[in-house]
Amino acid sequence: MNNLKVLVLAVIGLAVSGCANMNYNSKLTNISTGILTGNVKASLDMLEESAGGPDKVAAPSDKEEKNTDKPKADSRKDLLFHMEAGQLKRLAGNTAGSTDSWLLADGFIKTWEDDLKRDPSKLLGDIASLTLNDTMRTYEGRDYEKVMLNVGLALNHIAQNDWDKARVEIRKMHERQALIADYQAKVIEKAKEDAEGKKLKVTSFKELGGYPIETLEDPEVQKLANSYESSFGHYLAGYVYESLGDTSLAAAGYRKAAEMMPNVPLIEAALRDLDRRTAPRVAPQAPVVTPPKAQAGKRPPLRNDRARRNQVQQPPAPVAPAVEVSAPAAPVDNNSLLVDTLIIAEMGLAPAVETQKIALLLPIPCRNGLCPQMIALSWPVVRPVTPAYPTSVKINAQDVPLTFMTSINAMSRRAIYDEMPAIVARTSIRAITKVVAQQAVDESTSRAGAALGPFGSLISIATKVAVAATEVADERTWRTLPDSYYIARAMLPPGKHTMSVNLGGITRQYEFTVAGKYAVTSMRVTGNQLYALSPATTVTSSGAGIGQSGVTAVARTGLEALK
Repeated sequence: MNNLKVLVLAVIGLAVSGCANMNYNSKLTNISTGILTGNVKASLDMLEESAGGPDKVAAPSDKEEKNTDKPKADSRKDLLFHMEAGQLKRLAGNTAGSTDSWLLADGFIKTWEDDLKRDPSKLLGDIASLTLNDTMRTYEGRDYEKVMLNVGLALNHIAQNDWDKARVEIRKMHERQALIADYQAKVIEKAKEDAEGKKLKVTSFKELGGYPIETLEDPEVQKLANSYESSFGHYLAGYVYESLGDTSLAAAGYRKAAEMMPNVPLIEAALRDLDRRTAPRVAPQAPVVTPPKAQAGKRPPLRNDRARRNQVQQPPAPVAPAVEVSAPAAPVDNNSLLVDTLIIAEMGLAPAVETQKIALLLPIPCRNGLCPQMIALSWPVVRPVTPAYPTSVKINAQDVPLTFMTSINAMSRRAIYDEMPAIVARTSIRAITKVVAQQAVDESTSRAGAALGPFGSLISIATKVAVAATEVADERTWRTLPDSYYIARAMLPPGKHTMSVNLGGITRQYEFTVAGKYAVTSMRVTGNQLYALSPATTVTSSGAGIGQSGVTAVARTGLEALK
C-alpha cells in the first residue's frame, strides 16, 4: 500500500510540475499583446516575471574565468525564454541586448548539437515524455526555430556593422541544417521501430479521424522540402557573401533561394546580375596634366671637344602651353555611385500551436493479450492564416514593391507534418502506459478493499485526474518570431532617406542613412505598429499610436565595401 501511495503522489507531483509548460500558449498570447499595441517594455517585463524576475547570475569564483565576452545564463531561464527575450529587446531597439539573449539561446542549441554528435540515442529516447507528455521533455526548439535563430543573429550583427560575424552565423546556419537533416532521419527510423514494437497500426496523421489534415496537406506546406530551410535565409546568405566579395558562395545562396521560390524576378535578378554588381567600381580620376617635351634648336653634329666648345650656343625653342589629357574613359555605370540596399520587412507574429483531442483505438495489454480500446489523446495543430500585410513601402515618396519570401506559419505546419510519425508513436505508447498504470492502481485499491477505506476511492480518482491533466500536446513554440518575411532591393544615393509604410490608413515612417556599396534596412510590422530595427531613430506617424522606436540603416562603408 505504501508503494501505491508513492506511485500516486509521484504521478500527481509530475502533473503539477508540468503545468508551467502546458500554459505556455496562454502566457505568450498575453505577451504578444504588448507588441501589437506598441508597448514592448510591458511585454518584456511580463516575460521576465514569468521566469522569476530579472536575471540572477552568480559571480564567477576565483577558479572560474572572469574575463569573457560570452553572456552569462540565469539557470532559471531556458531556451524559449532567451529566444523570446532576444526578439523583444530587438523590437525595443536594444540590439546588443538582443544579441546577448540570442547567444544564450544558441548555447542551448549548441549543447543539443554536441549531444547529437556524441550520442544520438540520448536525444531519441526520452523516458519522461513517454510517462507524461511532450511538455515534460526538455524543449530543444523546433527545427525552423534553430535555424531562424542564426538568421536573427546575422541580422543583429549586420545592424552593428559586423558583417564578418554575420558570415559566421550564415555558415552556422548551413551546418545546423545538415545536422537537423541527419537527426530527423534517425527520428523517423526510431518512430517506426517503436510503433512496430508496440504493434501500433496508426502511424500517420491521415489515419487520425477528425484531425484537420488540410492544414498539413496545404500546397503551401507541401512545396517545402523540409521545415528548416527558408528562401529568405538563403537569399540573406547570398547577400552577405556578395557584400564580402565571395561571389561563388553568393551565387549558391541566391540559387538555393531560387530553387525554393522559382520564377520570382527579384531572386532571378540577384543571381543573373551578380557578376555585374560585383565588378570593381572605377572611382572618378582627376585629369592628368602632362607638359610636352621642350623642343631645343637643332645643332650640327660635333666631331670633337674643341668644336663643341667653339659651337655658338643657340637659344632654346619656346615651350608650348600645357595640355590637359583626360584619363582613359571607363564604361559608364549609372549605378556606380549608388548603394545596393536590401530592405527587409518582417511581418506579424508566429502562429500558436493548439491542442486538439482525438480518440484513437489502441492495443491495451489485458488478461487475454491485447484488447483494443478507444483512448482520447491530444494532438498539435497549427492553423493557417491569411493576413493582410503591406505589399509595398515608400522610399522618399516613391513606391517600392515588396516580394514575399518565407512563411513561418507554413514552416511550422511543415514541422508538424515531418514530426507526426514520431508524435503518433510517442503519444500512443504514452497512452498505453498511462492506461496500464491506471488499471494497476484500480486493481490494487480493489484488492486492498476495506484496508484503504475511503482513501482507496480517492487514490483512483486522483490518478485519473492526474492522467487527464497531463494529456496535452506540446504547445511551446517561439511566438514572437515574425510570421512572414518580405524583401525589396533598391539602388539608393548615399545619404539620408525616408521609409514610409501605410498601416490601416496610418502612415508610419522612419529615416535611415546608407553609404558605401551595400546597406541593409530592416523593419517589423505587427498590427498597426511599425518597428524600425537597428541603431536608434524615431518612428513617426501621421495618425495616433506611434510605435516603439528602434532603428535602421546599416551599411558596408568606405574602402571596405569595395573589396
